[in-house]
Amino acid sequence: MSECVSLQDQIAQRKKQAEDRDIHIKAWAVARYLGSHTSLNHNNTSGDRYDFEGFGLKIECSSGEVSGSDGSMGFSGLDVHCEGNLVFKQGGGTLSTYVPGKWEEVLDTLQPKASEKRLLLEKQEKQNEEMRQKAKEDEERKKWGL
Repeated sequence: MSECVSLQDQIAQRKKQAEDRDIHIKAWAVARYLGSHTSLNHNNTSGDRYDFEGFGLKIECSSGEVSGSDGSMGFSGLDVHCEGNLVFKQGGGTLSTYVPGKWEEVLDTLQPKASEKRLLLEKQEKQNEEMRQKAKEDEERKKWGL
């Protein structure tokens, strides 16, 4: 005899599936390291937005802070569209849409490229920091005749 699984249980299973597949981590990395960046700085809002579009995917990722007279509040959002259809949506850490499909294979192909770019950027930043530190030390030596 087959059991009837409730809609809520099916949704819970789907959420677990998305979490197990690290969809939000992969999509965020692709948008962040392979996409374009926009700073969000207007009307008491500061943060970053990353957009990636290619291979049938459109990924929009944003995070930041909204300040008001009663304090500030963080925000984050991640939307993935495949061929114009919303297939993944997460906001404030809450998953509200996940439609598995072939688009995940594309994401899996792009994610290693994003990781490579992240490592390259980290290496460049380390080199830049070393150069800044050396310049600072050179300036101190000059000021003290050393």
